[in-house]
Amino acid sequence: MGEPDDGSNDGSRAVRAVRRILAELDFPVLASLGFVESDLDRLAELALADYFITMSPEPWTKAEVVAAFTSALHLEDRAT
Repeated sequence: MGEPDDGSNDGSRAVRAVRRILAELDFPVLASLGFVESDLDRLAELALADYFITMSPEPWTKAEVVAAFTSALHLEDRAT
């Protein structure tokens, strides 16, 4: 994916590559769409009501969905 081998073998190169690609595409992330921490609980409720999340091999808890949205909200903070 274009990231140089850093010997980490922990998947961090793939994460950096995806972040780079999203930035190059100017792909919107939650913060750039105006979402804030106080929106995450409602976003989690909406996600859990969506059909596609119910098809997950392992059910997601609300806490897991909120944690995923929290990470997504702070994507730009860690875009190094």
